Amino acid sequence: MNRRQPNRKLGLDERIQEALFTGKLFPNLQDMWAIQEQKVKEQGDVLRSLDKHLNALLDRRIDARPNEIPTKRAISLLNVIGKVITPYPYFGIEGGSLMERNNGDYRVIAQFGNPDPLFTGYCMEKKDLPLEELRKTPVIFRHDSDRTPYFLRKRTIIALDKGLDYLVALKQKDDIDPYVGTIRETISHIGMDARRYMRSRARQSEVESELAKRNAELKVAHGIQEGLIEPMDPFEGYDIGDEIRFAEEVGGDYRLGKQHGDTYRIVLSDVTGHGLPASLLSRTIRDLLRENKGEKAVTTMSKINRALCDEKDDYFASSVLMELQKNGDYAYINNGHLPLPYSFYDGKCIPLDGSSPILGVIKGIENEIYTGHMRRGEIIVLGSDGITETFNPGRKEQWEEKRLIDYVLTHSQDSADQIVNGIYKEVEMFSGKRPAEDDRTLIVVKRL
Repeated sequence: MNRRQPNRKLGLDERIQEALFTGKLFPNLQDMWAIQEQKVKEQGDVLRSLDKHLNALLDRRIDARPNEIPTKRAISLLNVIGKVITPYPYFGIEGGSLMERNNGDYRVIAQFGNPDPLFTGYCMEKKDLPLEELRKTPVIFRHDSDRTPYFLRKRTIIALDKGLDYLVALKQKDDIDPYVGTIRETISHIGMDARRYMRSRARQSEVESELAKRNAELKVAHGIQEGLIEPMDPFEGYDIGDEIRFAEEVGGDYRLGKQHGDTYRIVLSDVTGHGLPASLLSRTIRDLLRENKGEKAVTTMSKINRALCDEKDDYFASSVLMELQKNGDYAYINNGHLPLPYSFYDGKCIPLDGSSPILGVIKGIENEIYTGHMRRGEIIVLGSDGITETFNPGRKEQWEEKRLIDYVLTHSQDSADQIVNGIYKEVEMFSGKRPAEDDRTLIVVKRL
């Protein structure tokens, strides 16, 4: 006769394992990982923002100013790159070397951090560098293969000019974003290691505490943001339209339109990133503009740059300050802002080129003033890259400046407000009405 086996008492590990598979141990585990993945997305936003501003720093720095010494400008740019990217662990950058073309080969002339083994004075043959690839794209990540010289492995190579006279080699110690891989690996092991769950439970508590703190900060930030969004003044002889929309509850874009006597001052600034930290820096910019409304534009922007450099966080900002006169004359300072302002007249579009250094990176910058004259019927458009860098639903294509230019040329007879509203509708249709990934700001000025 078969004897019935008594119920065996489960051990601790088995009970934990059973609880894991039945969902009794962590009923909110799925929500926790949703929060963790949101944190990964935010880290990705930081990376995209840094990549955006790094490319802004690279754009038109060496080639566009033939009257300046290119070597001096290249060394200055190397120092900027070092300050911008080394504080962020997402990039895993240990150091960098600036190489200058020297009789066909390349010699290291400047460094930051720990760029070993590319010490100053080191020379390498051009055949060892990916020059053909750099002619196609200015940035190559992790150029690494069996045929790659050991001193270039795990490096990011950047071309500072079209002629490839100046190259930067950044030494990487890990993948560009190790956090993504770590979290994905953890998720893939759910149910296989009980101790991971116990650590996850502690992390969940930390995340919830962090979110509660963030919500409290956002309530304070709402008051700050309301003070930032003030209507732009009208200006006699001009039709002015504008719109600012934030990707989160608060944001880093800021715009201003104020008349001081016969001068009308327009400011559009974009602090790197978005959310609360960017919003607080936007308030700093606003306060300095208010305090110094009567002084010269060059002096005001120098003060803003020093204030941002003194901030403990490594945030920085691009900005356009433009001053209009009633007779149509205007002057502007562009501190590394992209997209450029555009002028539209008689069926043609002209970019208002010329750029000074970005704000908040190097103290003692020199701001250059560019001037022009608006004819009657002429339109000037200023926007933030949250508009031109909007992705379509498949994230394979961006809206880009060309669509903005085509829209304004086609609707140049519309009012400024109609042009602004029409562009926002086009951007929303292009994105499939997906939530914005960055703040979006647009200013349209039309001389009557």
